[in-house]
Amino acid sequence: MKSRKPRPPVLFFVLLLLALPLIANAAFNQRFGFQFHVYTDGTFRPTIQHIVVTSVRPGSAAAAGGMMVGDRIVEANGVKILGAPVERTSLMIGNTGPGERLLLKVVRNNGVTFHVDLVAGSR
Repeated sequence: MKSRKPRPPVLFFVLLLLALPLIANAAFNQRFGFQFHVYTDGTFRPTIQHIVVTSVRPGSAAAAGGMMVGDRIVEANGVKILGAPVERTSLMIGNTGPGERLLLKVVRNNGVTFHVDLVAGSR
């Protein structure tokens, strides 16, 4: 009987890296009160195709700012989302401390564009 050689773990990680851009990344910012999906393009240096709001917590800063499920975030603190590096933009939106501000440019499904100025609360 022949023994099978175990597959090197490197192959697994390469396959995982190739599959990552196909998966929508989900994030939740509890300080602002909204959840979003980040859709990416590219493998080794992924860039953002778009970010879509998937939920808004009632009574949160996002709800008070008028954000709704389905809204597309097209700019964050003056940085355009389309083509921006994932690590920079996702961290800007996803990681904030209490009292920090986040200015978003948002496009609603009907094409209306508006700005939302959010101040992070505590978790």
